[in-house]
Amino acid sequence: MSVCTADDRAWIEEKYHKKNEPFDPFRRMAYHGHDFDTATGLCDDEIKAGLRALAEKTQHLSHPVAKARGKRTMKTSEFY
Repeated sequence: MSVCTADDRAWIEEKYHKKNEPFDPFRRMAYHGHDFDTATGLCDDEIKAGLRALAEKTQHLSHPVAKARGKRTMKTSEFY
């Protein structure tokens, strides 16, 4: 019995690497998988810009407090 549908399996197999493109095992994290779906949240550039702004706002705080605010921000996607 399979808990994964055929459609899900096809998506999972190509999540990090499209099978019809060459694979470079030395650059595994530079994947060329599926494009980002903007309906799911912020894109990488928006996250980086928000974290840079948050780092400036929290630089006077102790490391544990700044880290907690960063984690909260990543969970909620609310850069304040």
